[in-house]
Amino acid sequence: MRIRESLYGNWWLPSAPDRTVPGTLTLGETSEPYLELYGTLVVFRAEEGPLTIHGDSSGRKVSLFGIYPTQETSTLRDGMRYPVQLFDINFGALVGDSHVADEDEPKFSESTVDIDYLTFISQDIDHSETAIKNKPDGSSDFNFLVTTEGRRSGRYGNVDATTVPEASYSPDAEFYTAEMRIRASFRTYVRLTSAQPISTREHVETARRLSDLVTLAMHRPAGVRQIAFNDTTTDKRRRYEWWGAEPTSANELVDRPTRRAIAFDLGGVDLGTVLPAWHTLNTSAVYGVQSIIGLLRETSTYHETKLLGVCGAIEALHRGLDPGNRTYRQRCEALAAIPSSAAVARIIPDIAKWADYVVKARNSLAHGDEPKDRSVPEDVWFALHGPTLALLVLVLMAELGISESAQIRAVTHGAFRAAANIGTALLN
Repeated sequence: MRIRESLYGNWWLPSAPDRTVPGTLTLGETSEPYLELYGTLVVFRAEEGPLTIHGDSSGRKVSLFGIYPTQETSTLRDGMRYPVQLFDINFGALVGDSHVADEDEPKFSESTVDIDYLTFISQDIDHSETAIKNKPDGSSDFNFLVTTEGRRSGRYGNVDATTVPEASYSPDAEFYTAEMRIRASFRTYVRLTSAQPISTREHVETARRLSDLVTLAMHRPAGVRQIAFNDTTTDKRRRYEWWGAEPTSANELVDRPTRRAIAFDLGGVDLGTVLPAWHTLNTSAVYGVQSIIGLLRETSTYHETKLLGVCGAIEALHRGLDPGNRTYRQRCEALAAIPSSAAVARIIPDIAKWADYVVKARNSLAHGDEPKDRSVPEDVWFALHGPTLALLVLVLMAELGISESAQIRAVTHGAFRAAANIGTALLN
């Protein structure tokens, strides 16, 4: 895990490289990067952004993209007042051996991407133990074999994505089996490659959409933890490191009670089918897909906000899949017909009754009805969100070509067990 890092150096606009200003770039895995300059680089009222800023810190070349001036203050040093300018980094920072003109410059044909929870759901690392009874007291030694050759590949848009598992010895790591503890750590990352160099933006956007796929699988937020780029267009292989504008989670540990609370893993998924389908969904039904991912990422808001979110996601997703002229109720029922009927029946036993409740809830929320004026019973009102969100995820799973058995398993043993209990009790 990367930690907070401060890069001291000189900074300038690419259009005026001779006019530099000293300052500090602060990077951190769990916080957004920001830039503090000890002098005047831009005229705040004239420059609104987004800007590109270049810098040099101890020989490291830094390119900052999507920069917005946010605050102009001053500081007192040696009895004199000096200006201080602060900038938010809306897109990200690239640290490497040379500067990049902007986020749209075709620059890299390869990158490696670390994503929260990917190792957990990849199922790419196998281990086996062999007992050797060779001790006088009858006890055994054990041989431990780790296999990390399993790789999966698929094409997302113009980029080929391959999961790459690794195992390494580490004195600080602990991996437990039924019989032993070994000092090893495991990691699965994604390698993105393209036939021709593509832009930083396309690499980053692909990485973000893959993290959305992991969010869908894990049924909890997953972020892009790290991206490393390789520049192979010259004789020297040069490495660049990306620091994104979205902070990652503090850790990616999955505690024991919730290890099974996932929608699906990659063990039985064909990435060759899933990734092109995921790209299609993020192209033709992007607002609906991103609405669902947003609901999975933001879990701490008010119930009414979440309920309004799933009601809106229903229409947005179905309009992306079928732009024809349908009523809202028809879209509800059409979505419910897409996943496995056996899986849907466990979370929403009566589709007509559920659709009627959702239509009424949507209308009440849209019209700002007071609780006493709602036509949905209170117990149903607070039960609609879970089964409805579960249905939307099942729709995406079906559109991705994920098997009926995996959909049923998500309802019976995985992320939607609670939704199934709620739906069975209140939506019959």
